[in-house]
Amino acid sequence: MKHKGLVSIFKTFSPAEIDLFGRFINAPYHRSERKLKTFCQTFTEFYPDFTSENFNDRYIFGRIHPEKEYDEKHADQLIRMLSSELTSLAEKFLFHLNIIKDPVEYKLKLVEEESGRGLHKLAAKNIDTAISEIDSCNLDAKLFNGLEKLYKFKQEHEYKNKKTLTGILYETINY
Repeated sequence: MKHKGLVSIFKTFSPAEIDLFGRFINAPYHRSERKLKTFCQTFTEFYPDFTSENFNDRYIFGRIHPEKEYDEKHADQLIRMLSSELTSLAEKFLFHLNIIKDPVEYKLKLVEEESGRGLHKLAAKNIDTAISEIDSCNLDAKLFNGLEKLYKFKQEHEYKNKKTLTGILYETINY
C-alpha cells in the first residue's frame, strides 16, 4: 500500500487534530505549495479509514492537476514527493503536539534555544517562571526531573553570565 507511513500517522489523529493539522500546514511558516495543500485536503477526504475505491493515484492526481491528463509515471513521482513532504510535516506536527503537552519540556527547549542565541535575560526569566510554575504544582517524577534540569541549566547559565561579566570587567579595567 502506498502512503503507508502517512496513513498510519493520519489514523492516529482525532478529528480535531485533522482540522488542526490542516491549519498547521496552511500556516505561512511552512510555505506549503498549493499542490501540497490540495494533496493534504484530498488525503483527509479518506480519513479515518483510507479504504475508499477512489483512494488511488489517478483520483489524487486529478485533484491536484485537474487540467492535466493522467500520466502514471509523472503522477507516481509527484504523489511520492508530496507524500514524503506531508509525512515530514505530519511528524513535525506530532512533535509540536507532544512538546505543548509538557510545559516543563517546552520551557526547557525554549530556554536552551534562547541561551544558545545569547538571549540570557530572556532565558533567565523563563527559567525562573518555569521553576515557580513547577513549585506551585504537586511534583510527580516527570516534573521533578524537569525541575532538576532547570536548576542545572540555571546554574550553568549563571556561571556563563558571570564568566562573561568578569571578562567584560577585566577588559574594561585593562583598557
